[in-house]
Amino acid sequence: MARGLGLLGFVLLGAFASADLDHVHYTMNFDLENRTGEVEMKLPEGKTATKFWMSAWVPGDYQRFDYGSTITEISFFHEGEEVKLTGRDGINGFIGDDKWDSVKYRVKMSKGNFSDNLLVQPNLIFVSPAGVLGFADGMLHAPVALETTGPAGWDFQSALKDLGKEGKHRMKA
Repeated sequence: MARGLGLLGFVLLGAFASADLDHVHYTMNFDLENRTGEVEMKLPEGKTATKFWMSAWVPGDYQRFDYGSTITEISFFHEGEEVKLTGRDGINGFIGDDKWDSVKYRVKMSKGNFSDNLLVQPNLIFVSPAGVLGFADGMLHAPVALETTGPAGWDFQSALKDLGKEGKHRMKA
């Protein structure tokens, strides 16, 4: 019986671990001096894209903002090798020279009509995912996982429920 329960626990643990395989994974770090967020987005295993998008608006703001204008640096990668940025599709689209599976970018603080999209202060970080997290062409509706780290004692706030512990924050949608 104990062996059967152990096997069941192992199977359930494997199921929970593999449940994130279809998620787009974001990791965020924050540069307090420059008041920016550093974002890395990894597509699910085996998925690739050629175009990266930032939103043009977020629900509740009632006007176009063009969040692509908040990006200050962007780099694409495929299996760890850099893929060149070859162009833009308007303000919000970024096009890679070839297929990529991850992107790293720096986003500066911004504010919509009613609230901040990214606020970086010494003891407080606020992230509105719709204005900070970009998406790959064709993957807008994919589930996402976001993980952030920061100094002990800092206050992290987001529109997503925090599943982490102090200093490490994990959210899913």
